[in-house]
Amino acid sequence: MVVGAALIAATGSSALANPDAFRAAVELETSGDFERAAAAFVALAQKAPDDDFADDALMKAARLYEERLSVPARAVELYQRVIDDYPQSRLGRRAQTRVAVLRERIGPGAAHADAASEFQRIQREYPDRDPLESIADMNELIADHPDYPGRGEALLWTGSAYERHGWLTEAERAYGQAAREFTGTRLGRNALKSQGDVLLARGDFDGAEAAYRALVDAPDYAVAAAAALESVEVERGRARLLDIARVGLAAFVAAMLLAIRRAAGTWPAAARALVRPPAELLYLAPIVGLLVLSSISINELVGNAVMIIALGSLVITWLSGVALDLHRERGPIGGGRVLGQAVASAAAVLALIYIAVKRERVLDMIIETWRNGPDPG
Repeated sequence: MVVGAALIAATGSSALANPDAFRAAVELETSGDFERAAAAFVALAQKAPDDDFADDALMKAARLYEERLSVPARAVELYQRVIDDYPQSRLGRRAQTRVAVLRERIGPGAAHADAASEFQRIQREYPDRDPLESIADMNELIADHPDYPGRGEALLWTGSAYERHGWLTEAERAYGQAAREFTGTRLGRNALKSQGDVLLARGDFDGAEAAYRALVDAPDYAVAAAAALESVEVERGRARLLDIARVGLAAFVAAMLLAIRRAAGTWPAAARALVRPPAELLYLAPIVGLLVLSSISINELVGNAVMIIALGSLVITWLSGVALDLHRERGPIGGGRVLGQAVASAAAVLALIYIAVKRERVLDMIIETWRNGPDPG
């Protein structure tokens, strides 16, 4: 009842004909009984159309039909009543906005009311359902209602849902379809920008560049497109660096294995040598384990990157340590060999760090933290 009283006060009503009935309707809404709540708000407005609370009651009912019950045609009717019956209402502008949006979705004569209702139902239930089921329902809606005025929004929603769950190929396909079907419209440009973003995330730099360049001459997207084109070049450079890091790391591992083989004399002897962890590894392992546990508890993505770096560093240390131990067994080791192996190991670790942060998509986070300092929150 406290919630009901608070909402009544919020309406600014000063002469409620039946405050108890209004409070009861609010409590129905709060409890999740949206259908009965909407009916109760409409009944209140009908019984006391001249009261201060009547426009609020109609607006609350309209909002319930739009957002909770997915009956857009009924919502339009109630919003229109607010506009027609209460022209001086402070709620009139919002009612006009919602009427315009919903009428566009349901089409002339509410011909597409069923499709609009289904669209809203899918959106409303999405957080509590298997995403694949919701996406399948939306795809069915798109296929079954080719003339639905909200088709573009449905395609964008589908692309966004795919993207949110990491299904980038499907997301690119949905955005691309929307961009083609609605070329020359703002919705089409939104879809093209989103398609470019997905292509960039997939590493298709040429495709992303083509999508962004198609937006350069659009006044509402010129600035965003120019910035996006710059990001393509940045990601191209990062991809080239990633290739170099992978090749360098693979070359280090191969070189260490060959060095161990030469020092051991045979591959079986090299394998036996690798089974015995060097002293450096025994020292490093506990420190690495503590670092990994600490990082995972702070941030999952950073923790994953740290785990890759830590495990990879153990492998680098293992190979380097075994190679040095075998050479010591054969006689004194020159300072040049030790320095060269140390430099090679450090380069391998740097390559590993870059591979890890790029793979876990935390490179931008690290750059932002470096520039601006840690987030105080």
